[in-house]
Amino acid sequence: HREGNFGRPLLGTSKAALIEYLTIRAIAWREDASNADTVYVRNKVRAELVPLLQEITGGALESRLQDITTQSKHLRSWLNDHPSSRVGGGGKPSSSNGGGGSG
Repeated sequence: HREGNFGRPLLGTSKAALIEYLTIRAIAWREDASNADTVYVRNKVRAELVPLLQEITGGALESRLQDITTQSKHLRSWLNDHPSSRVGGGGKPSSSNGGGGSG
């Protein structure tokens, strides 16, 4: 993963997997104490919201988020291919607007 000038090669790796890797190889690691402080929203999300979402999705949170990401990419692509379909995009209203005409 790359964000601007910074590479983040472990972004897709869970903390548990990293700890397991280091433990098996007897490699010491350090953790920033601020990462456990839930006064910061990012930590509160990790400590409270993510476990709740994991429970709600039956452990399939990552898969569900991947599905949403894929759907979002498809929608963005479709909207880019059909600019007049955007809300306020200036396209003509559809004739099948349910307005009840003669016929």
